[in-house]
Amino acid sequence: ARVLADGVYIEGHDLVADEASLTGESEPVRKNARKPFCRSGTQATEGEGKVLVLAVGERSEWGETMSKVMGESEDTPLQEKLEVLATNIGKIGFGVAVVCFVVLFASWLIINKGWKDSESTAVLDY
Repeated sequence: ARVLADGVYIEGHDLVADEASLTGESEPVRKNARKPFCRSGTQATEGEGKVLVLAVGERSEWGETMSKVMGESEDTPLQEKLEVLATNIGKIGFGVAVVCFVVLFASWLIINKGWKDSESTAVLDY
């Protein structure tokens, strides 16, 4: 069975782990009080045991190793096209908002027959 999390061996019966995929160690390691650490990405080849989980996913030793190996991935062509599309949608949305503001402001000026100074100071007096 594959070990899915980093942890500390608590109890069990003849638990042996193959850590070759993580450490390069060719011999399986028997887990006991002297060697209690079980690492994610290794294989439990014999026995059974209970483990107190300390880390999972990217925070585990295997996850940290894999994130260093993978590094920062480049954008796919689809992601690049979607980024351009999102930028263009944002620009068009901003343009539409500006046009709407100008049209609404102009219609307000027409309805109110221009700008009156008394109305602008009434807001400040409020």
